[in-house]
Amino acid sequence: MEAEKEEKLSEKINNQLIKIKDKLSELNTNFSQQITDENLQMLITYDVIQANVVFLKVDMLQSLNISVDYADADGD
Repeated sequence: MEAEKEEKLSEKINNQLIKIKDKLSELNTNFSQQITDENLQMLITYDVIQANVVFLKVDMLQSLNISVDYADADGD
């Protein structure tokens, strides 16, 4: 599906996962302490994670031609 595209969505997602892993490794393992000491680094990491959410929830669904119905239905 992505053969004609210069940068494949799968590569974007994988590259973003590497960025997420790198940013997470820079954080204190105690997130409460991280927020107290240096909240900006936590916010930057959050933004890097959110970028991949867009790739997964928007771009991937469009590439796969999947339409999502967000209406609530009985039996969910």
